[in-house]
Amino acid sequence: MGDLLILVLIATALIALSMAVVAGFILWRSYYGEHSKRTRARLEALESKDAKRLTQGKSIRQLSQIPWLDTVLKNNKIAEWLDKQLVRAGMSVQIDVVVTGWLVCLVILGFFLLSVGASIYLWLTLISAMIVLPWMLVKRAIVKRRQLFEEQLPDVLDFISRAMQAGHAFSSALQVAASESPQPTAGEFSKTLNEINFGIPMDQALKDLSDRIDSPDMKFFSVAVLINREVGGDLAGLLDNLSSLIRARFAMRTSIRTLTAEGRFSAWLLSSMPFLVALVIFILRPDFLSPLWQDPMGLRLLEWAAALMFVGMLWMRRLANIHV
Repeated sequence: MGDLLILVLIATALIALSMAVVAGFILWRSYYGEHSKRTRARLEALESKDAKRLTQGKSIRQLSQIPWLDTVLKNNKIAEWLDKQLVRAGMSVQIDVVVTGWLVCLVILGFFLLSVGASIYLWLTLISAMIVLPWMLVKRAIVKRRQLFEEQLPDVLDFISRAMQAGHAFSSALQVAASESPQPTAGEFSKTLNEINFGIPMDQALKDLSDRIDSPDMKFFSVAVLINREVGGDLAGLLDNLSSLIRARFAMRTSIRTLTAEGRFSAWLLSSMPFLVALVIFILRPDFLSPLWQDPMGLRLLEWAAALMFVGMLWMRRLANIHV
């Protein structure tokens, strides 16, 4: 019996020694192995480059799959501004793809106009539309995304306030709000939390959040949190008051949009009526409108009419667009 106990103890000691040797080898490899060296090199590169760019308020978003082109675009202020507009619009496409596609479409349009022998007026009209139309689409996407975010923000602020009243810290309340909120609010708050976890100060992360959204309501939230972090106070109550203020502004904005609906409809109707009437007349009697583009005086009248219509549309839009 005693010999059996000694054998069991020896076997247990050998197994423990083997496990200690294996654990030591794994530990040594994790700290001094080749894979660990590569991992530490990548982390040091991130800390020296991307973390530095983030702390300086610059984006580490990849602008191109080509390394040298990505470096050139990141050092170009116009490219960074265009990329910021794509981020605000919620588009994941890279700036080099957008610019390349736009240039290809522009070249195709130029060859088409050359092949049909278009006049200088048609050249100016179509090229101007090709330049302005992409920006209008991106701008419209930015406005729609900002409006959706502003609709969701009061509920998210209430959620953060209740989480803080329940005992959560502000960062953990942000994490809960990011996981429970709908898009695009969840995605933007998740990016902010990732920046904070990456080592970016919360002040800079909140400023980046307000810059990505470009909304007055989001700026109110960021400024309120930053001021509260400096002077202290009841942040949960402050967020409740801010949520009520944003809801009141949203209700007033909705009321103004309802009251100005007639003016906006009149602007669209008056702007489209000359083209509709000209189209009907051209279908019924094509020779009746032909002097407008065959006679030099007719072309001059068209130029003046287009300029005056453009000024009138801008004026009516200005009257119907009331900022709150």
